[in-house]
Amino acid sequence: MRILHVNYTFGVVGGTETYLLNLIRDLGARGHHSEVAAERDDTDGSIAPFHEIAEVEWSKPRWWLRWGWRFRAIVRQVRPDVIYLHNTMNPDLVELAAKLRPTIRYVHDHTVFCPGLNKIYADGAICDRPMGDWCLEKYGLGGCLCLRHPTEEPVRKQVDHTRALFERHRALGRIVVASDYMRRELEQAGMDASRIDVIPYYTARPDEVSPVADDDTPLILTLARLSHPDKGIIELLDALARVDAPYRARIVGTGQHEEMLRAHAERLSLGDRVEFAGFVAHEQTLAMMAEARVVAFPSMWNEPFGIVGIEAAARARPVVAFDVGGVREWLADGETGILVPRGDIDGYAAALDALLTDVDRARALGAAGPARVAARFVRDTHIEALEKALLEAVAGEPAGASSGTTASR
Repeated sequence: MRILHVNYTFGVVGGTETYLLNLIRDLGARGHHSEVAAERDDTDGSIAPFHEIAEVEWSKPRWWLRWGWRFRAIVRQVRPDVIYLHNTMNPDLVELAAKLRPTIRYVHDHTVFCPGLNKIYADGAICDRPMGDWCLEKYGLGGCLCLRHPTEEPVRKQVDHTRALFERHRALGRIVVASDYMRRELEQAGMDASRIDVIPYYTARPDEVSPVADDDTPLILTLARLSHPDKGIIELLDALARVDAPYRARIVGTGQHEEMLRAHAERLSLGDRVEFAGFVAHEQTLAMMAEARVVAFPSMWNEPFGIVGIEAAARARPVVAFDVGGVREWLADGETGILVPRGDIDGYAAALDALLTDVDRARALGAAGPARVAARFVRDTHIEALEKALLEAVAGEPAGASSGTTASR
C-alpha cells in the first residue's frame, strides 16, 4: 500500500511522534510505502518523504485555500491508497482527506472530543462527562485545564470547533484507538461503536534483558512532560518525600512547569535525591531503564494508554502507576507492577517503598513484563491489525468487518 500519514509534526516530540517514526519503518519492512504531510520535519530526511503543509494542527480563518490547495497537490503527487490521520485539529482537513482518498484516524488523545483537550478540570479533577453544554457551564465554575479564557466567547468558539471536528470524524469509515478506555470515551461522545478498532501501541523487545539490580541506592526513573496537574509530578514528589528506603530519583522531560516543580522538590528537601535530567533522546531513556529498580508513572489525568509502561515492561522493569485511563490495560496489578488509586500519595509512597526494600519482589514483577508485552504489545500484532484496518478502509468495509473490533482481545 501507499500510505500518506498526516500529523502536526514529524520527529520525536511525544508518544504520537515516536509511534509514527517506528510505524513508518516497520510498515516499510513489510513492503508498504509511506510519506508524511506535516507542518514541520524534525528528522534527518532518511525515514520517509516529507511534504510541508500549513494548518494541520489548527485551521485559521480565510487561510483554508492556502492549505487546501496544498493538500490536494500532495495527494496528487503521492497517490496514496489510504490517508492515515494522526494529530490534527483542523476539521476541514479531515473532511477534505475523506473526499480525496479512503481515510482513517488514530485517535491518540482526547482532543477529537474534548474542547478542554485532556478531560481534566483546572482544579485537577477528572471530567467524566461527554462534550456538550456542560463545557460552557463548567467555564463559569473554574474551567478546564486547557480551556480558560477571560471571557466566555473564546470558550464557546472552542466548543463549537471541537463539535465540528468530532462530526467530521464520525463521517470517517473507521477510527483506531489504543485502548478500550478510549473506545468507551468515543462511544460516550457519540461515535458509532462499529466504526472503532482497538489496536494497542507496541514496542520493540530488546535483544537482552537484565534483571533488576540489587543496588544500595536504587534508581526510580520517571519519563514525563513537566506539566501540572496532568502528569502528576507534584504527586510523585510528595510521595518521594514520604519514602523511607534509600533511593535516587531521575525525572526525564521538560515542560512549562519545570521551574515550579524544581522549587517544589526543594521545599520538600529532595534536592540531593531527585535529579531533573531535562530532555533526553528516546534511545537514551530506554537505556536508563536498565539502571532502574522501578519506573514511576504518576499521571493524574486519564492517560489514553502510556507507551512508557510497555517500554518498561519489555525491559523487565516494574511500574508503579495511578489507576487512570488506559493504564490498567497494560499494567497487571500485582503481576507486572503496582496500581494505586488516583491521588493516593501515601499509597504511592508505600508501593515505591515496597519495591525499593524488596529486590526479589521487584525482580518478580519485572520478570513478568516481557511475556505480557510479547502476548499483547509487539510489532507484528499491531502491524497485522493495522494492515487489516487500512485494507478494509480502502475496500470501504466497516471497522472490524472480518474479525472483531479489538486487536488486544
